[in-house]
Amino acid sequence: MLSIVCVAAVSAALAAGPDDGGSKPSGDTPAASDDAPKQSVQERIAERDRLEKKGVEFMTHYYEHPDPDGVAQIVKDLSASGWLREGRNQADLLGFLVPIFRAHPDRVAGWMEQWGDLPDDHLIALVMAVWISKIEGGDEIMMGQVKNLDESWTGNVVGYTEEEPWDPLTMAEPKAYQLELLWGWYCGSGDERCLERMLFFTGDARKFDNLAEEATTSLSYNAAVHPSVRKWCERELKKEKTDPEHALAQAEQLEGILEDADYIYENREALKLSDFGFPRD
Repeated sequence: MLSIVCVAAVSAALAAGPDDGGSKPSGDTPAASDDAPKQSVQERIAERDRLEKKGVEFMTHYYEHPDPDGVAQIVKDLSASGWLREGRNQADLLGFLVPIFRAHPDRVAGWMEQWGDLPDDHLIALVMAVWISKIEGGDEIMMGQVKNLDESWTGNVVGYTEEEPWDPLTMAEPKAYQLELLWGWYCGSGDERCLERMLFFTGDARKFDNLAEEATTSLSYNAAVHPSVRKWCERELKKEKTDPEHALAQAEQLEGILEDADYIYENREALKLSDFGFPRD
């Protein structure tokens, strides 16, 4: 059971607005030295768009072409672009980093030091990724970031060291932004348990309310983006129809997910979907 401190930290870290991040300014402007030529508004917007596109592309296809050497800079770029101002995007990145931290535990301390000057609301989400990853030495790494955070965040970091981290792959009851965590996790690892969990949430609209609809939409969207997701849906649908021991009973959802995939992706702007197929904040 999460303490009040940790629940508050989840809410603040994954839903903070651009001015809610403590003492450091929010990262929506690429850093520049005093001697650098000043950019016009159009140039700054173009640079932020470039950094965002580069970062999202890196995340989306990481599991196909893992590149741990590029992780540190991509996180900085996403922060500078302003992409991390949205709570959903912070959750995507948090989920993305957890399997990467687990795959490269010896590099996490160094990465966190490189990210120490990011805005507080961005940095606390990265601290949460260390917490959820449960890597050896994680508590020391998290406490090492206290010096980089406004003191108002210290209780949150201490709370992480005292609580058992939750696991988006196994939680029976969904938490805020759990779907985003799952998609980030999938992109960082290719772990099909993320897809299984996503499909689970499509199955009972009465229980999960709008979560079921969001899970269905995001699966359709990502089936168009990722051939691996489409193939997984097709395999699961075949099991539904041919394997009498396959008891998910979600053939109808899978058929709809596959049927709607191309339409949802092609109309993502009109539907106001995020880079991972969720309603934008």
